[in-house]
Amino acid sequence: MYHHIADLQSDVWDIAVSPSNFEQHLEVLNQQKNVVSLYEMIDILQTNTLKHDAIAISFDDGYLDNYTTAVPLLKKYDLPATFFITSKQPGHSDFFWWDELEYIFLFAENLPGYFEMIIDSKTIKATLDNETLLSPALQAKHEKWNACEELPPTKRGELFYKVWEVLKPLSTSQQSQYLSKIKTWSNATMPAESLYKVMSTDQVLAVANDSLFSIGAHTQTHIALGFHDYDTQKNEIEGNRNYLKTVTEKNIDLLAYPYGNYNTATQDICSECGLKAAFTTESLHIATLTQPYRLGRFKVENDNGKIFKRKLNQWLSL
Repeated sequence: MYHHIADLQSDVWDIAVSPSNFEQHLEVLNQQKNVVSLYEMIDILQTNTLKHDAIAISFDDGYLDNYTTAVPLLKKYDLPATFFITSKQPGHSDFFWWDELEYIFLFAENLPGYFEMIIDSKTIKATLDNETLLSPALQAKHEKWNACEELPPTKRGELFYKVWEVLKPLSTSQQSQYLSKIKTWSNATMPAESLYKVMSTDQVLAVANDSLFSIGAHTQTHIALGFHDYDTQKNEIEGNRNYLKTVTEKNIDLLAYPYGNYNTATQDICSECGLKAAFTTESLHIATLTQPYRLGRFKVENDNGKIFKRKLNQWLSL
């Protein structure tokens, strides 16, 4: 499972792989000789004929670098991949809320010294003291921070993480509302040339029209499904599938849960909607379709080809 294929200024969620390392991964996978699309993998699983060394490549979210960087490299090595795309395309916003939030708190050149905001009935307060101006030392700390494994290294980082935690389970309208207030408070916006842009509808169509690639659903607005009621979840899943079907003129039968977040109701909806399978972010080997709506995937990290090959062999041996 990949997200970004880019050399990012910051990768606090550890989801970016450099183009150089990604090509080394593809060289390893090309030698493996048993790379299939996720759709093909599910079809083979239904006949109980999947080989133990079968591998499928997937991308979540639909970042622009998937189109500009990953797709050409995949075509170079003739390797199939599935792209799980949200309905949030340019015309709504060029960026996801969490990327804008990260830029504002961690990389805006100048922030007010005091933050206070009630978000979803929770009051968040913070004093930034000597971190109002983004010094080179402060920027360097943010660029090296891995929020998945490390505590925030700065006051800005602490504030960012607190706000992110509160915003994550909210509806997209609430997230948009609070992000707008935060932009007003900070007087900062994401640079137009940012590497965090998402693919346009035309670019999604171009990917879908290439026989090497396939498109999967990823909800309308990338909400954490398990935090929401049945109707909201169904609207997010079905709305996204309908959008992608309209764009690609193809059936969209696979879903990846944003953040890997789901509950029993989510699985019920997948079944009712006739989805073939749904994927989590759990590091689990796929061997059968006994639980088709909680299939695992392994997150690929920004490793060189040698380390990636070692990890790949470990995953295949599970």
